[in-house]
Amino acid sequence: MAGSGLKRYKTAFQVRYAPFFGVFQRLMPAAEKLAKDFPSWETDGVVVYLSDPGRRCSVKLEPDSSFFEQDSDDLGVEKRVCGSLNKAVKEDLKVESLLRIGYRQKSLVPVKMTFESLVKILDLKFLSQDEQFRQIMPPITDLMHRVDCFEDGTNYHITVGPVRGHEVPRFVGFNRERHLDKKTALTDYGAIAREYPETAVALDIDFFRDGEHTAGVNLDDFVDTARKKTQKLAED
Repeated sequence: MAGSGLKRYKTAFQVRYAPFFGVFQRLMPAAEKLAKDFPSWETDGVVVYLSDPGRRCSVKLEPDSSFFEQDSDDLGVEKRVCGSLNKAVKEDLKVESLLRIGYRQKSLVPVKMTFESLVKILDLKFLSQDEQFRQIMPPITDLMHRVDCFEDGTNYHITVGPVRGHEVPRFVGFNRERHLDKKTALTDYGAIAREYPETAVALDIDFFRDGEHTAGVNLDDFVDTARKKTQKLAED
């Protein structure tokens, strides 16, 4: 899809680990360090939320996971915040054993055609055109192509499909609670939603390692590799 107007709308990165006693004492000091780069924060005593509506991103720290979410395509922000979060997990929370690490991107490729025409094109690209198969299939009005892959300890969930304009907000899943200024959230989100394409190819790539495949993984290297892999898959 290189050169096709591909735009990233959502990025998420999560580190999951088994909760341990020491993490409860370390959670708030770790959050305090991260909070220097976030204008807004709140906690219920167990979970800490750090938010930056200006950069459209947030971090959630829990006793069993650390989570970064971004509703923009600003790669610089992603690199800085993920780097800080990884440092907090290893140096401040002192997490030694991981259960799962995952990196996910959602992107859209706008197209200048009707939804029905896009379905026909993706039908030809992804589904069998065998005559016998076509004879038993009713007319296809929508579709979603999903593949699961595994390579060198890494799992991929890749989903591709057409979306109409009214389906885009649900696909993107913009975090309106954390990534918008509460005073102007309604107006700001309206402006964002108006920029969504009327018809597009939706691409959702989830890149993760779990269980024994997390052992010895450098989190910064994982994020960097995942970013490059998802970008290459999306562009191809």
